[in-house]
Amino acid sequence: MKISKTRLIVWGAIVPCLIAGVLIWRLQFAPETASAWKPRRSTPRRSTPGTDAYERETLAHYLSLMRPQLELYRLHHDKYPHGPTNHDFKRQLGGKTRPDGTPDAAGAYGPYTCFCCNRMLNPFNNSSAVLVDSDGTIGPGKVRISGPEACGWYFNPMTGRFTPNTPDHIDIKPRRSF
Repeated sequence: MKISKTRLIVWGAIVPCLIAGVLIWRLQFAPETASAWKPRRSTPRRSTPGTDAYERETLAHYLSLMRPQLELYRLHHDKYPHGPTNHDFKRQLGGKTRPDGTPDAAGAYGPYTCFCCNRMLNPFNNSSAVLVDSDGTIGPGKVRISGPEACGWYFNPMTGRFTPNTPDHIDIKPRRSF
């Protein structure tokens, strides 16, 4: 019996798809009969949400996202974002900018981060606002720590220091990428 080349190609494509479909169905709808295999998280969670350790991990994750973006901004503009207010700081990082750092929709650089989307909340005071210490006299964790005008983050544009603005969490280091 002679098998046509087309029939061989069709069966060669269908059989592996059927096998993959059965395996996927078995893992999804019949996990008790499947092996103990579990999909691996892309970012393993090392602690339980709501605990101090989890909140510290969140801060470390945000620092690991933000600090490289600040360095990229410095490479493009030869200085860190220098907006004197939270709003200016977020506009410089969240939109396009000219070479002098002025926000401009037609600018050559940026956007650097979605920090302006208010997603990076400091979990210890629930604020995404940035305290910009233009002259370096305030220091992190000293003013506007809590309350309606709380700032979740501290930034010094002269040194590029970006840390949480809560006194007990200034020493948190960024999480390393794997």
